[in-house]
Amino acid sequence: MADPRFYERLGPLTLADAAALCGASLHASADAAARISGVAAAGAPEPESLSYAENAGLIGAGVRVPAGCVFIVKPQMAEAAAAAGAQVMMSPAPRAAFARLAARLVRERALQTDPPVSSEARIGDGARIYPGAMIGEGAEIGAGASIGPGAVIGPGVIIGAGAEIGPGASIACALLDDGVRIGAGAAVGQAGFGVALGPDGPVDVPHFGRVRIGRGARIGAHCAIDRGLFADTVIGAECKIDNFGHIAHNVTLGDGCVFAAFAGVSGSVTIGRGVIFGGRVGVADHVAIGDGAQLGGGAEVFSDVPAGAVWSGSPAQPVRDHLRQVAALRRLAKGGTRREGREG
Repeated sequence: MADPRFYERLGPLTLADAAALCGASLHASADAAARISGVAAAGAPEPESLSYAENAGLIGAGVRVPAGCVFIVKPQMAEAAAAAGAQVMMSPAPRAAFARLAARLVRERALQTDPPVSSEARIGDGARIYPGAMIGEGAEIGAGASIGPGAVIGPGVIIGAGAEIGPGASIACALLDDGVRIGAGAAVGQAGFGVALGPDGPVDVPHFGRVRIGRGARIGAHCAIDRGLFADTVIGAECKIDNFGHIAHNVTLGDGCVFAAFAGVSGSVTIGRGVIFGGRVGVADHVAIGDGAQLGGGAEVFSDVPAGAVWSGSPAQPVRDHLRQVAALRRLAKGGTRREGREG
């Protein structure tokens, strides 16, 4: 369920209206008058909430779902979804259909700009709000926190005691613990890069999750930390992320990670405690990196990294293997240069 501090419901829609809006068709067992009022992940469906599934593992044989939940699935999955107890809509592009409907059911709460600091925000003792800062309704600013010039704190956001939000930073759909520091121009809690390919072209997939940042974490200037699709993007306590880093939706960082500048982590990556990234490290989606691993500058990670491992290169691999390959290439290059000289 989308956190009501950050999102508001726009529905309900009937199943018939929903199908017409997204170009889906109803399964024979579906109740056209059934209501849809929210959204939910396929792995945690809820009554009167819309989910989508693109593979049978989520709603296949033997799966049971709560009564009244609604699934959009591919036509070949419809019988299994109906047998699981769902109200079923069918589409050849379930994710795109979900994206179109979800935007009609739930939306992010809008920031009210007059007055710039909402009368419904709670400002702790000793907190400093600099000129030009905006704070939305229901936001909570902890004691002794600092909100820099031009910073924007969205509705419902929680900023812990002693936290520092830099000039021009934007915080939305987020829960920040005590002592968190956010650099100038950083964007925390924006929607992730979710794009579904539908019959009419690409469709932006709305995100309904949050960002949670642990005690004492530091996020550098101009970093982007995207909120989750349904669940949370999590930055552990005492993590330190240098300037221009990007953490995509549904990523989890364990406590005490250190990332040098320009690090980029794709969606749904799990990173353990005390992991160290050199500059410009890039990580592909759905990768797991174990506790205490170290990644050399410029490493491009496409597979899981074991705990305590030291990897480098592109594609990233154990550092000794990488260095041996580099040495071998140098020997080959030198050999080629000598041959060219003799032939000349």
